[in-house]
Order: sequence, then C-alpha cells, then structure tokens
Amino acid sequence: MIAFKHIKKMTLCFVVSLLTLVFSGNSTMLYSSSSASGRMYCVHNCNSSDPSSISSSYSLNPNLSISSGGDNTETVIGTNDFVPATEESLVRFKSNSGYYYGSGFIIGKHTIVTAGHCVYDRNANEFSNFTMEVTNSQNTILCTIYPTSIHIPEKYHNSSESSPWLYDYALVYVEDEINVNSYGKYNLGVATEAFVSSTSPVYAAGFVGTSASTYGLNLWQKYSSIGTTYSPYPYPGNNYILRFTSDIIPGESGGPVYIYDSLIVDGIPVTAETAIAITTQGASSYNDSIRITPEIYLFYNQFG
Repeated sequence: MIAFKHIKKMTLCFVVSLLTLVFSGNSTMLYSSSSASGRMYCVHNCNSSDPSSISSSYSLNPNLSISSGGDNTETVIGTNDFVPATEESLVRFKSNSGYYYGSGFIIGKHTIVTAGHCVYDRNANEFSNFTMEVTNSQNTILCTIYPTSIHIPEKYHNSSESSPWLYDYALVYVEDEINVNSYGKYNLGVATEAFVSSTSPVYAAGFVGTSASTYGLNLWQKYSSIGTTYSPYPYPGNNYILRFTSDIIPGESGGPVYIYDSLIVDGIPVTAETAIAITTQGASSYNDSIRITPEIYLFYNQFG
C-alpha cells in the first residue's frame, strides 16, 4: 500500500497539467460528449404516501460554455488500499426500516449527489424511504438530513430502458439548508478527455457495507482509496461511463470519484476535493461510475 499523503501530493501535480474543471458555469476545457442533448428528469415527492408516484418532470439543456474537442458488485483490485476517510461531506443512507445501504455526497446547501439505485428500485418501481447521516471521523452522527424530493433521469425510471446503467445517477433535494460551513462540500467538475483517457490518479470514497470485515474495515464507516482512470477508454459505444481502479466495496455506491484540485477562494490558495464521477458498480479489474458531463453538471447545480 502506498502512503496516502504522498499520493495526494502527486495527484495534485499530475492533475494540474491535464484537467480543467467547470465551476460556476465557466469553462475553457475541451470536452466531447454525445450526452449534450436535453434529457428528461422525473421528480418524486418524499412526502408522498405512494412510493411509485411522480410529481413532475422536466428537461434541462446544457448552457455551459463548452468547446467541442444498493449494493452492486464493487471490487477491490489487487491489494487493499483503503484508508479511513475524514470528509464530513460524505453521507450514508439509512432506510426508514433502520438499515444502512448506500452513500452520497454534499455539493451544496440543498443538494446531495448519489446513484440512482440508492434511491429508486427499478424492479419494484418504487422510490426508497430514507434519511441521510453526516458523521465525523469517529463515526459519531453529527446530523440527520431529511430528503424533500428525488430527481432521477426518466430513462432510469423507465422499466423498458435497455441500458439503465448509463443513467444510474440521482439528485436528492433538501429543503432545509445543509450546514456546508460546518460539514464542507465537494466541488463538481467535468474532466477533459485527455485526463480520463490517460490512467490519471483518482480517489473513490464512501461508506463500506456487507464486505467490510473481509478487508479488515469497520462496517458502515467511511473509507477512501487511490487508483487511476482505467484504459481502454471510452466505455464501448459512449463516454457516459468513467472506469477506474480505486477500491470500492458494497455500500459505496453513490459516493464520489474525485481528485484533489488547487483553487483560489477569497484570494487564498486551497486544496479542494472535486468529484468528476459517481460510483455505481464494479467488475473484476475495474469499477464503473457515471461521468460528470456538462449536462449532468448543470443538472446538479440547478439549486445553487
């Protein structure tokens, strides 16, 4: 296992030369994607007594300045590279029945990012009933977050969709403000083609579930792991999917795939965690995530 702090420093040096990120609608990076057409999204009101109900639907068309240019089979690849995560901007999902089952991450005062299968059961055609918990590094619960509505792509909701894994992402809207000043938040970014296709260093993080004891980890505590983007790229037939080799196990679905980026905040240089994808599932030699495209970036930033 390679020392975490050393890798973190190396990642910063590598990413600066290959990655330009989108912030607040500004971009100068090169990106090519067939997903830049408007997708339909459907909304479930979490106060509804009908778990299959849809309260509304809408579409978003990207307006960024872009130059064209539960538990799945998540996998530990090679050696076990998990280290405890300290980010309080990670959240774990808890069903109203009392069991933990997935991860997500805070990106704003009203917005949590997660995987579609963490909030919607396609087989049962039902949205999940859940709360989300923020914990500290000692696994003490700092706060419980209550969802107001769930937003998923219409194609993930559609039971006849033949490739639902391409749309396995969701937005959880929270009406009561999340205290991002206390818990922090992840930035959201769009990676360049050069970064994604060149085995660049990336991290994955989330709360570990059913296989935790197999790897000497504490059940439903948060961990992170260093890996790289996976070659060959792109995913056959499209570039919606970002494949990576960072270790994940069941429970980490919905967590971020991220890099450490150098930013200037109020004139002060800071190191920030920037998510470029959302963990969804794994295979034998890589894990899969939904890549943050310009349209998905817009989808997640619609509530500020």
